[in-house]
Amino acid sequence: SNMPEAIANSNKLAVSLDITEVAAENAAESMQRLTSEIQEQKDITIEFQKELSILEKRLKETPKNALAEQKALKKEIVGLKDAIKDQNIAVKDLSNQRIKAIAVEKEAEKAAKETTKSYNDLNSTFEQVYGNLQPLTTRMGEAEDRLYELALAGNTAGQEYKDLLNSVANYRRTQIQTD
Repeated sequence: SNMPEAIANSNKLAVSLDITEVAAENAAESMQRLTSEIQEQKDITIEFQKELSILEKRLKETPKNALAEQKALKKEIVGLKDAIKDQNIAVKDLSNQRIKAIAVEKEAEKAAKETTKSYNDLNSTFEQVYGNLQPLTTRMGEAEDRLYELALAGNTAGQEYKDLLNSVANYRRTQIQTD
């Protein structure tokens, strides 16, 4: 493995981390903006509903013979009802956008965690990443030592010898392909 390449990969991951953090911050800002807009639209809807209630009460109190006033109030009521419907649709739309922003935020957080884990894995020791598993070269050396002991004892026809020979061959193939 070549050191400049490892440093370049490490730098790419650091840039990736920064981009992921920015994405998460942008998602959080979008969430705050959407939450604020939803509340504002709900407040407007409530004001329209209060105004509608007042207009409906005024319509009930309007004398039956005041047709022009009744017609004007009915027209205002219809306009307010339409405005309330539009507000309700706007709130639903903003709520859907917020749900999507939450999903984006969760994906960004997940990507940040994965990128951080990947970054940490590259800077970790073999033991930190793989636990008790021995490095391939160590396992290959151990298997070769056992092969030598079996050969020294004259036991080259047994199944253990054949299995060890296959394991060593597999380890070497992996080593050659990787190097």
